[in-house]
Amino acid sequence: MTSATSIDDARLRAMRVLESLEKSITERAAGDAAETLHKASFSSHPNTQLTHMSENLVFKEPIEVLLRENAILKRAVAIQHE
Repeated sequence: MTSATSIDDARLRAMRVLESLEKSITERAAGDAAETLHKASFSSHPNTQLTHMSENLVFKEPIEVLLRENAILKRAVAIQHE
């Protein structure tokens, strides 16, 4: 940012960094969710209700992580536009 030649250049650089961060976070969360789902499929109980409960837990954690990271990105964008 300190080497930016103008405000527009700094904004463009910040936007690229945020997009890269968002892509990285999304890929990581998707990978974590797939891994957790894979683990749950091997340890699922034959009881359908327990299986649904474990599936819900598998998706709940990655969604919570995505929501927290989304809030961070929104704050970063808000700061960028100040």
